[in-house]
Amino acid sequence: MTKPLSFGLDFGTTNSSLAVYDGQTLHRPHLDRAGDNPTVLPSLLYIDRQQQALVGTAAAQQYLQHETGR
Repeated sequence: MTKPLSFGLDFGTTNSSLAVYDGQTLHRPHLDRAGDNPTVLPSLLYIDRQQQALVGTAAAQQYLQHETGR
């Protein structure tokens, strides 16, 4: 019999994080490999004019590169 997984999600106004518990171990998956702490995702969403969506640090970088001064 497989054990059920338990998930905890904190969708914050500044940062978001996720934890997964498999019945024995708590895991914190990497959500933002471009960030200083890959287990924390800045709560940012950027959609460009071609309808491509980015989240987290990549969203902030893309916004600053393309939208500054608009």
